[in-house]
Order: sequence, then C-alpha cells, then structure tokens
Amino acid sequence: MATPPAKPRNTGLKIISVVLAILLWLYVMNQGQLSARQSVLDVDLDYIHLAEGLTVDGPAQVSVRLWGVFQEPEKVKAYVDMAGLGEGTHNVPVHVEPVSGSLFTRVEPDRIDVVVRKTYQHVVGIVHQVVQNPPAGYEVLDILVSPDKCLVKGDDEAVSRVSTVVCQVNLAQASNLAIFNAPLIAKDVNGNQITEGIRLVPDHAQVVAVIQEKMETKTVPLQPNLTGQLPEGLQVGTVSLEPETITIVGNPVQIQPITQIQTDPVDLQDRRESFTETVTITLPEGLRGYPEQVKVSVEILGQTPDQEESI
Repeated sequence: MATPPAKPRNTGLKIISVVLAILLWLYVMNQGQLSARQSVLDVDLDYIHLAEGLTVDGPAQVSVRLWGVFQEPEKVKAYVDMAGLGEGTHNVPVHVEPVSGSLFTRVEPDRIDVVVRKTYQHVVGIVHQVVQNPPAGYEVLDILVSPDKCLVKGDDEAVSRVSTVVCQVNLAQASNLAIFNAPLIAKDVNGNQITEGIRLVPDHAQVVAVIQEKMETKTVPLQPNLTGQLPEGLQVGTVSLEPETITIVGNPVQIQPITQIQTDPVDLQDRRESFTETVTITLPEGLRGYPEQVKVSVEILGQTPDQEESI
C-alpha cells in the first residue's frame, strides 16, 4: 500500500510572513515620520439603532486601548448596536470603529449591561425668566418666546417630576430689539433642575425681547440766560419768565442730576428800554420738554423820564 505524500510543514513560513508583513507595515508608516505607540482613551459610548419610543440606560463611556502609528486618536468611536432590542435588561457587545494606523484595538469592558425602557412624554409650557435686566436706563416692553411649549421625553419617573420648563433670558447687553436663542431647563415643583432621564424637544427656544429707553418726567425751574452789556448808566432790574418752570422728559439717569434749565441767550447789548422777548429753550440731546419757548421780561433801570413815559 502506497504511503500518501507528507503535507509540507509551512507553519514556520506563515509565522515569518506575518512578522515580515508587520515589519513592512511599520516601515511604511515610519516613512510618514510616525512612530508606533500605545494610547488608552476614555471614549463616549453611542447607542445606535434604538427603536422609536424607547430609551436606554447604560455606561456613558468606555476605555479604548490602541497600539500602532495612528495620528488622531481623539476620533475613536465606540458604539452599541441596539437594533432589535426591546424593553428589559440586555448584555450587549461594545464595538469600536476601525482606527486608521492602529494595529491592535481593545475596548474595556467589551460587553455591558443596558436597561431599555419605554419612553414617556408630555407637553409642558415654556416660561421665561429674566436672569439679567437691561442696562441702566432701559426697560423691557415685551418678551416673546417661540415655541411656547416643548415635549418632555424620557423614563416615566423622570418625566413625571418635570413641573415647568424655563427659558432663561439674559438682557445685560440688550437694546432696542434683541433676538437670540436660549437653552431650555426642566425643573421640578421645588425649582430644582432635572437633567437625568429626560430629553427636551426642542432643547432651545428663540427669544425676542423689545427694549426701550426708560422715560421719566421732571419739572424744574427756568433760568434766563442774559448775555451782552447794557449801555453805560443802565442796569438790569427785575427779570421775570412766563412760565417759570419746564417739564422735561427723558432717561432717568440723564435727568436725575438736572436742577434747572437755562433759556437760550437773551442779548442785552445796546438795550436802553425794558422789554419782553420770546426765546426758545434748547435742551440737552435726548431730552424733550414743555414748553419749548418762554417769554422773558427784562426791566432796565436808569432810563430817562421820556423813555419811562414811552414804555
């Protein structure tokens, strides 16, 4: 009986081939001025393909160990495929997407326990809360938040604790018409923020704030502004104004220090007789006032008898 030919023993050749392939790989990668190294990273864990209406509780991160000549280890992605999993507790494998340049990749733990629950939801009205007022001298006319409701989704216990959804509004730098987006915050009946076990849809709202300069009124006395020199031998006697006061309207910061308002100049140059003149009142920029004009009566003393009779 003929003996079958012995199979060639090529195990050693296979090992040598693998070693040579690794050495060649390292050589090629080193031509790009990279060096082989090891890295251990904490990577966020994604849960993909989770069925609609379900929520999952499980670890937020896993540890990934890499060895090779990779350039961007921060791009490592770890995930759990939740396809086909329903309510209950499941032990599932953790996957890591291939990392360019990495020879070995290991994830710890490589399996995890996750709990899948039904998603509960209800609609809650959004209320705004001003956490910072407008600058001094300005006031809020109106605030509009859009949308005015949001959907709270999550596990039953967490969703049931949500009492209000708050949109915090910071107007410290706002003026005129301010439009911006602000995050939404879920709170319980005691005002405590709820972050675990829920999701807000949407999680931001658009805020439209109408801001205007705050206005106040103030009544202050008028003072005549007399300029120029009377001819020699004459002098100013009684000076009266009609009316004697003015009501100004403006920003409280601006009008608060004002204690009187001067009329526009009344020129006395070459005046020899008493006179009455209507003059305008020019106010500082940003202020309005009533009246806008005033009658100024100036008595001139030292006149001749003929001049006195003619008045």
